[in-house]
Amino acid sequence: MSRTAQSLLRLLERERALLRAGDVTAAAALLAPKSELAEALERDGAEAEILAAIRRAAERNAPLLAAARDGARAAERVVRALAGGVTTQTYSAAGHCTEIGGARRRLERRA
Repeated sequence: MSRTAQSLLRLLERERALLRAGDVTAAAALLAPKSELAEALERDGAEAEILAAIRRAAERNAPLLAAARDGARAAERVVRALAGGVTTQTYSAAGHCTEIGGARRRLERRA
C-alpha cells in the first residue's frame, strides 16, 4: 500500500474519531488535506483493493458527516428563532429544563 493511501486511510480514521467525539470544527479542518490526498491517489493510481478500503472508510464516515450537517442546520434554525424573539426550552446535561428567551424587539420612542 502506498504512503498516500495509508495517509488517506489514517486521515479518514481520524475524521471518524473527531466526528464521534463531536469535534466538527477539527473534522472540517481535515477537508483540504483529505482532498489533496485523494487527488494524489487519483494521479498516482492505486490497486482496486486499496480503493475499496478507502471507499469503505469514507462510506463509514458519511452518516456521521450528514448528522453533523443536520445538527448544524438545526442549531442555525434555533438561533434564528431565538433572534426573532421566540422562547424555547432546552435541557441541561443533568436533565434540568431551562427556558431560553429570544431577544425581544422593542419600539424605541424618542422625543
